[in-house]
Amino acid sequence: MPNDAALPLTDIFSRFMGHVHIPWIGECWLWAGAKMKDGYGNFKANGKYVRAHRFAYEHFNGPIQPGMEVCHSCDNPLCVNPKHLFQATHTDNMRDCISKSRHRHGERHSGAKLNADSVRTIRSWYADSINGERPTLKYVADIFGVCQQTVLNVINRKVWAHVA
Repeated sequence: MPNDAALPLTDIFSRFMGHVHIPWIGECWLWAGAKMKDGYGNFKANGKYVRAHRFAYEHFNGPIQPGMEVCHSCDNPLCVNPKHLFQATHTDNMRDCISKSRHRHGERHSGAKLNADSVRTIRSWYADSINGERPTLKYVADIFGVCQQTVLNVINRKVWAHVA
């Protein structure tokens, strides 16, 4: 591949669009080029790798404001349709993700060692302690195969806050 840092923007854009499949007007424009492990498109422009949807946003809609993320209204990480892309803060992006049940938290997370029942058990052991006696963090951590900090975070609802 030629060094695109020396290419005019129109040539870089033409190369970008060569990786885009546009099935129907108004539908997602699907990135068919390189992909990252998280499912987003990856594109080299001006000597640096950028996410394909960010490149598309900037080309069609203008600069991305500092501290802002480029989000998909269609929830398709391979979409580069500029009409499906918008800027939002990380907090707003996470709220959108959670409201659409795309966030993998709790038991849905691939690395979860706890489930809702074990979280309730841990919390009840600490809520129902008699005369101030409760199991040690180490004891509970060993039983559930997690670290002591995780047990403390469960008790204080810093994690698994969605479990009643």
